[in-house]
Amino acid sequence: MTSKTSRRAVLAGAAALPVLAVPALAATSIKDDPAFAAIDHARKCEEEFLALARREDAAEGAGIKLDKAPDDHRTPEMVAAVKEAIAARIALASTVPTTPTGLAALTTFVREKNAELGEFYFAADDTDEQFLFVASLDAAVRGMAGLKPWGGIADAQAVDPIFAAIERQKQLWAEWDHATHPEPPLRSAGYPAWEKWNDAAADAYYGALEALVAIKPTTRAGAAALIAHCIAEDSSRFPSVEEAGLANALLQTLAKAMPTLA
Repeated sequence: MTSKTSRRAVLAGAAALPVLAVPALAATSIKDDPAFAAIDHARKCEEEFLALARREDAAEGAGIKLDKAPDDHRTPEMVAAVKEAIAARIALASTVPTTPTGLAALTTFVREKNAELGEFYFAADDTDEQFLFVASLDAAVRGMAGLKPWGGIADAQAVDPIFAAIERQKQLWAEWDHATHPEPPLRSAGYPAWEKWNDAAADAYYGALEALVAIKPTTRAGAAALIAHCIAEDSSRFPSVEEAGLANALLQTLAKAMPTLA
């Protein structure tokens, strides 16, 4: 048992908890801002966990044998305290502040915990917590600024032409498939027809690849999708953007697009 305040001590062996949904903005006054209650609850649960850890450390130091939970190295009380602390942290990550004061209180609390722990407060080994926190911050800022809520990747796909171009290029790659169109012997009767098919499929693929890197993404999500697709091309497909001599063209397109991305 250790009373070290590292979050990893809190997380060790804890069962996964369900991810909470990000709530919609509703309150407008500081007293109604849910951020304050969520911060207080997370702080209280952590303090209770640390107090329990100190008590159990003291008991073990005095030679008292503590009962362990079934199939666990911790006491039943510690298992419950860990679960409660994790649930409180997830709830905090899911809380959308509704006032600038509440938002500042939340970010201040997280920055203080980061400094105390020497690592990010929301679990590095559970990206759901980090995604929830970022989504909550985004919703809070948009709500306070009167901006349209984020519509996700679907919004970007509806307006950004790069997504259709990526799908078209993927389709042509799938059609240029030697597994379903095996190359016959060079001098066989079927070779001329296969060669004609292969040349047409290759031309279509190269043409789509060239067109793809010339299309300027109109959203950040589109630019990220284009880059990810081209990285996948370079790592697992032939011909890649680089092998096709189109790497510079891709960089030029991205350079033109970046200043105007939404």
